Amino acid sequence: MALPKTLAQLSEYDLSFIKDDWEESMIRDGMKAIIKTEESLKTDVWKFLREYSPPEGYGFMFCDNQIVSKIGSFMESGHSGTSFAWTMRNLEFIAKNGIDKFRFQVRIN
Repeated sequence: MALPKTLAQLSEYDLSFIKDDWEESMIRDGMKAIIKTEESLKTDVWKFLREYSPPEGYGFMFCDNQIVSKIGSFMESGHSGTSFAWTMRNLEFIAKNGIDKFRFQVRIN
């Protein structure tokens, strides 16, 4: 399944395999933020996440990358640093490995 590139695609995107409502809402909110960041910066953010890793020792919580910061600014769910980092690591996994591998990971964990 292709990753959502528009808010309309995201509204139809099936994340029902994520059984925890909080986790699903965080992933969906992160995907929405990615779409808004792509529109704002006119860049392919999914491609960026496929190729990017935050600096060693900083992680997503403390990195100062412009695109990562913009994604965070578009997230609507109230995030602590930890929940932001958790959401970003999951989005990074999805970008690098695909939603089908993410679905498999969710099922075995």
